[in-house]
Amino acid sequence: MRNRRIFYILGLATLPVFFASCSKELELEPQNDYLTQEQVRESSRALPDRGEGAQVGLYAELKKYDRMNLGAHADFGIGSIALMLDSRGDGLLCNLIHGYNKYLRDANYKFNSPTSFQNLFVYQSFYAFINASNNLLESTDPKTESPIILNQRAQAKAFRAWGYMNLVQLYQYTYIGNEDKLGVPIVTEGMTIDQKRNNPRKTVKEVYDFIETDLNEAYEVFKDMEASDTREYIDKNVTLGLLARMYLLKGEWQKAADAATAVIKGSNTAPLSKEEAGMPNFDDGQAYNMIWASVQTPEDRLTTSGLLNFQSMMCSLSGALTYSSVAPRRINPELYLAIDDTDVRKGWWVVPKDINIKKNGIHIKKNVQGLMNFLIFKGYPKEKAEKIADKVVEVYGIGNFVNVKFAPADKDIEKEENSSDFPLMRIEEMYYILAEAKGRLNLEEGKALLKEFVVEYRQSNYKKNMANLDEFIDEIYRQRRIEFWGEMISFYDMLRLKKPMTRIKDDKGIASFIYAEEQQFNLAADDPRLILQFPERELSQNTAIEQNEYKAPPSTGN
Repeated sequence: MRNRRIFYILGLATLPVFFASCSKELELEPQNDYLTQEQVRESSRALPDRGEGAQVGLYAELKKYDRMNLGAHADFGIGSIALMLDSRGDGLLCNLIHGYNKYLRDANYKFNSPTSFQNLFVYQSFYAFINASNNLLESTDPKTESPIILNQRAQAKAFRAWGYMNLVQLYQYTYIGNEDKLGVPIVTEGMTIDQKRNNPRKTVKEVYDFIETDLNEAYEVFKDMEASDTREYIDKNVTLGLLARMYLLKGEWQKAADAATAVIKGSNTAPLSKEEAGMPNFDDGQAYNMIWASVQTPEDRLTTSGLLNFQSMMCSLSGALTYSSVAPRRINPELYLAIDDTDVRKGWWVVPKDINIKKNGIHIKKNVQGLMNFLIFKGYPKEKAEKIADKVVEVYGIGNFVNVKFAPADKDIEKEENSSDFPLMRIEEMYYILAEAKGRLNLEEGKALLKEFVVEYRQSNYKKNMANLDEFIDEIYRQRRIEFWGEMISFYDMLRLKKPMTRIKDDKGIASFIYAEEQQFNLAADDPRLILQFPERELSQNTAIEQNEYKAPPSTGN
């Protein structure tokens, strides 16, 4: 089978793919019964309210191709936004500075101006999600008694709440201590054009109140319904998960713990086992650890585009044409070194051979364990796994600290199709929310919950000592940075926990050998560059908006 990765196109020798397609599938737990999509269609046809098409449109917005009509290769929906945001932090990096790194301007903070494509794309995308929700609400009867339509309206409200929860975190500092600062404009169903053009920013508290109302109203509908049989659609578990996130942001710890517990106990999900978490994964939105995912099919425009999708940008093992071949996403070495060697997640990144930096006395051991586990999963004998893993590294050009966390579609590295799904919410997040929320109420209880999860699912010999609440929160932050690397959570965590953006700890750190020079800077937790600028287009259309403070991009070395 012909392998079409970019570095072959650029003139390097085509190398054969040497092992067979996946013949062994992960066994998924049975899903709950629910109204199937076909049932929804049939019922909607029989009703005067035709909300089904608008419902499907909610989720289509997440994977919209070329929203801005500019042909930009970073314009492919929620997966691209995730890469933009995580590139702004200090855990994920791409150290190439040429055109194949589509997130270079995000990493060096040169995008944060009112006229930048990146700013407009993020802003316009989330308001497009909100607009899709409003369209569904406008096209359905709010007084309906139809369970089908009630369900669709509940999905729209929860989806809209999720959109605002993202926006308010990007355009203002985190909730606690900033409740009265300006957040974002609120657009609802039924607003006139004139109202939208004179729509000032609401305070952070007002935005969160709106979010909470939408989520609670959605849950009131969902709570007596069966959960969805597809992870693509919002249901009661997704809504509870969003409530858990929101209460964590607001510092309402008991409510956050209660919502997370309800998802853990009530959803038909479970965390990935150590064996499954120790190899490339996260390609399947229907997997049993997924609560919500953006599901991408072979027929979707992002797939047929070839390059414009999350798999192309993030998967180092795809058999199809990818950007990751020439612009791979790496982990900050400082974070990598903070992962214990016995933690199965360390296998999500590759070190092809031992690294010795004599100047700084740094020694890093070779690590191809994740690939070895993957090969064993595929049926290869254990005694040959390392040798074949070394060959995979060579064939796929996988360098130091490059990720293999995200598997190709169907875990098939020969498959010439970039159609893997994007995780929007995993059950693992609920365990971390529960531990953090409980720990803020009772430190020992939180520590016990955290240790229980990590020992069971990620690191059997985990014995981290956390002497006080600050150390506990630091450990929660470290754990979540590892667990949700590349999943649009880490940047928000940095803001929520008021952590500085720290790429270079000192001039002796190994990160200074990996980050490109123009990315070698740190930002304080209150640096205004962490908050986005409102796009010029929005300022011209909505004259009531007050702009955020602007600060020029950092100088190299700051």
